[in-house]
Amino acid sequence: MFKYKTLAILPVLLILFSLTAFALQENFEVFSSIQNIASCANSITANSIILTNTGDVESNYVVSTAGTAQATLSENRFSLNSGESKSIFVYYGLLQKGSYSLQITAKTGFGLEKTIQQNVQIESCQNIQLSVRNPELTVNPCQPAQFIFDIRNAGSGIETYEFKTEGLNEYSALSTNSLVLNPGEASQVDLFVNAACEIYGEKRIKFQALAKSSQFLAEAKVGLNILRNYNYDIKLPNPISICNLKESKIQVAIKNDVQFTNQFDLTVRGPSWLNIEASRVELGPNGYGITNIIAAPAYPGSFVVDFISKSARGGIIKAASHNITVEKCYSPDVNIDSPSGIIVLGHSLETKITIKNDGTKKDTYNFELIAPKWTSTTLTKVVLNPKESRTFDLKFSPTNETGDFTATLRLLSEETRTVKEDKIKLSVVSPEDAFRLDIKPEHTRILYGKEVINVNLENKGILPATYDLELKSQSWAKFLSSSVTLKPGEKTVVYIQTETKKEQEADYEAQVIAKIKGENVGYVSKFDINLRQLTINQELTIFAAKYWIFLAIGAVVLLSALFIFIFGRRIARKYRNWKLRRQEIAKVKAELKARKKEEDLARKMLIASMQKHKKPRSTMARIFGVFLVLFALILLLGPLLSMTIYAPFFDEFTRVKADPKFESMIKVDTKNLDAYGNSVIIRNEETIIPILIKNNYNETLNFAVETGSSWIKSDTKSVELKPEEEQRVNLIATPDSAVKGIYNIQVTASVEKGDKIFKETVKLNIKQKSVFSDIISYGLYMLGGIIVLILGILISKLISKIKRSKRIETTGSKEIKEIKVNQESFSRLKYKPIKKFDVELRKK
Repeated sequence: MFKYKTLAILPVLLILFSLTAFALQENFEVFSSIQNIASCANSITANSIILTNTGDVESNYVVSTAGTAQATLSENRFSLNSGESKSIFVYYGLLQKGSYSLQITAKTGFGLEKTIQQNVQIESCQNIQLSVRNPELTVNPCQPAQFIFDIRNAGSGIETYEFKTEGLNEYSALSTNSLVLNPGEASQVDLFVNAACEIYGEKRIKFQALAKSSQFLAEAKVGLNILRNYNYDIKLPNPISICNLKESKIQVAIKNDVQFTNQFDLTVRGPSWLNIEASRVELGPNGYGITNIIAAPAYPGSFVVDFISKSARGGIIKAASHNITVEKCYSPDVNIDSPSGIIVLGHSLETKITIKNDGTKKDTYNFELIAPKWTSTTLTKVVLNPKESRTFDLKFSPTNETGDFTATLRLLSEETRTVKEDKIKLSVVSPEDAFRLDIKPEHTRILYGKEVINVNLENKGILPATYDLELKSQSWAKFLSSSVTLKPGEKTVVYIQTETKKEQEADYEAQVIAKIKGENVGYVSKFDINLRQLTINQELTIFAAKYWIFLAIGAVVLLSALFIFIFGRRIARKYRNWKLRRQEIAKVKAELKARKKEEDLARKMLIASMQKHKKPRSTMARIFGVFLVLFALILLLGPLLSMTIYAPFFDEFTRVKADPKFESMIKVDTKNLDAYGNSVIIRNEETIIPILIKNNYNETLNFAVETGSSWIKSDTKSVELKPEEEQRVNLIATPDSAVKGIYNIQVTASVEKGDKIFKETVKLNIKQKSVFSDIISYGLYMLGGIIVLILGILISKLISKIKRSKRIETTGSKEIKEIKVNQESFSRLKYKPIKKFDVELRKK
C-alpha cells in the first residue's frame, strides 16, 4: 500500500522541480592574478586562484589540474552559496629548469565547468652561500687541525645540503655530512684533520657543499702546512781512541726533540772491523737512548769513520765524520829462529823461541805446542810488560822415524784472546840419504906408464859433508886427494894416479871408498882398471887392417840382406808376372806352330812384341851386375884406402928401434888424440900434443925439443932430467888450411957431458878439418868405382841387345806370301791388337 502511495507522489514532485529550474540558475567565476608563473628549480612556489559563485543557488565544485607542470591544490572539493568566494592555493615545486603549462578546471555538480590557463617558467636559482673562516693553517707533525665552514640557505625554499672533502681523506673528519636549512638559515660545519706523524709538507684540501634541490655545488679550498719538524740530536765522543786486538764500544747518544715517537736508522761506514750494535733505535716523545759502535781493530793506525742516521718519520739525515785512533796496545810476537830444519836421524836440532810484547799495555800469554813427541821446550806461561821479551829453547831429537814434520807454536793472549803462531818445517832423514854420494869412475882404460883415472863425485844428499877417500886396488894406483868437501848438489873430480911398467895386461878390480867424517856411514863404488898397451882406437885400427876382407864381405852381405828386405817383395812379384807371361807366350807359340803357314810370321811377331817383357830379366841382370861391381870395388880399393889412411901407423909398426934401451924415453900421451905411438894425426885446428919424457938412463940427460915449423911451438925448449925422472912437454900445433903433409918434430937427448946418445922423432900427419876435404882426397878412388860401375851397366845392356837381335833361322827356300794374322792369336798376349798387316819373309 505504501509503495503505491510513493509512486503517486513522484510525478507531483517532478512537476514542482521543473517549475523551479526554469526560475533559478547556477554560475561561477575563476580568477588568477598571475598568468605567467616564474619559479626556481627544485623549489616550491605558491600561487592562488579565486572562485566566486555568481549563480542563484548553492553549488558544489570540484577543482583539478592538468598539463606538463607539476602542481598541488590546497583544496579540490568544496561548496559555495550564491555570491560566496573561495581562495584556492596552487603549489608549483621540484621542477627542473624549463617551460611548463598548467590548466586549472573548476566544475559544478550539474556539469558547469570553467578552465584557466597558466604558463610556468622554471629557472636555476642559487640557494647556497659558503665561506671559510680559516683557509690556511700551519701545524707540527702529529698535531690536529680544524677548519670552520659557514653554510647559508640563500634560496626561497627549504634545502638539504650534503658535504664531502678531497685530500687527506683518511685523516679527515666532518662534524656533519648533511644539513637541512630553511630559507635564509645558516649553520657551521667543522673539518678536523689529524695527519699521520710521518706526513709533512703543504697539503691542499677541497671542501664541497651540494644543494640537493637546486644541485648547486659550492667549493672551498683550504691549505694545511705541516712543518717538517722531526728534530733529533746524536752525539759521539771526541776524540775517539781505542786499542787494537781488543773489542771496544764507542757510545752513541740519541735525543728525540719532538712530541711524538720516532725511529732512527743508524749506519756506520769505515774499516771492516766496525759494526753498529743496533741498526734501528725507537724513541718516544722527547726520548733519550744510547747504542754502541763495536770496534775490533787488528792493526794500529788512524782511521776515519762516517756515522749516518736517518729518522723514519721525516727522513731527516744527519752525517758526521769522526777520526778513530787505534793504539798499539797489544802486539804479541812469537818467532822461531829457524823456519825450517833438516835433522839427521840420531842427531838433535836446537833452536830458540822469542816471545815479545811489542804493545803499550801489559799482557799474559799462554802457549800450545803442536809437534812430534820427540820435541821438548822450556816455554811456560809468561807475563810480559810493554816492550819486554823472553827467549826459550826448542829441541828436536828424532830417534826412529824419518819424513817431513811440522811443529806449530801457538801463542794465546789472555787480554785480547787472539792467537799468534809460528811454524818450523822439519825434515828427518837417515844419514845415508843426508850425505848420499854418487861415485862414477871414468877413463878406466889406461896405458903403460903414468896415467890418470877420473872419478866424478856428486853430493846428492841434502847436507854438506866431508868425505875421506880410500882406494883398494893395486899398489901402482893411488888417490891424489885424500878427502873432499861437497855441498848439496855440488860436483867435483878426483884423480887416481897410476904408474905401470912391467905389469901384465889385465882387468884389475878396484874399489873407491868414501867415508863421512863423524858418521858411521860410507859409500863404495867398484870398477875394473883396464891396463892395455894400446888405446881402443888403435886396437880397432889394427883389427880393421888385419880383418878388412872379412869386414868387407860382412858389409856386402848386410847390404844385400837389407836390399832383399826392402825390394824382395817387389822383385818376387815381377818374377811371378814374368813367369805367367812366359806361360801365355808358350800357349800362343803352340797354337802358331799348329798353323804351318802362319808359323814364321807368328813367331817373328811374338818375339817382336815380347821384347819389352824381357825387362825384368834385364833389370835383375843389371842389379846383379851392380852388386858385382860394388864387391869388386871393395875388394880392389879397400886395401889401398886402408894403407893410405893408416900409413903412418903401419910405418910405426914396422919401424925397428936402434937402441932398445931408450925406446920408452920419449912418448906421446895419446889420450884424447888420434894417434898411435909417436905418430899423431891432427886436423886444421889448434891441438895440444903432450909428450912424456923420461930418463931411463943411469945419468943425467939434457933433452932438447926442435919443432922445425913455425906453426908448431913448444912450451919448453930444453929439459934436464935425472935418472928415472919424468917431465911433460906440451907441443902446441896451430896449422892453417895451407898446411898439409907429414911434419917431423925432433926431440934429442944427450948425456950431461954433451955427447949425443939418442934421437927420437915425432911425426905429425896434418889433414884438413872439413869433411869435404876427405871426400876430395879420395875423389880418385870414387871416380874409379864410378867408371867400373858404368862398364858393368854397359856390359849388361850389350847382353840384352844380343838376345833381342837373335832371329829364328828359316830352312829351305820359300816364296813370299801374304798372310793374314788372326787377331784372336794376339788378344791372348794382352797387347794392343793389330787388325791386319802383311809380313814378307826373306831368306837370309
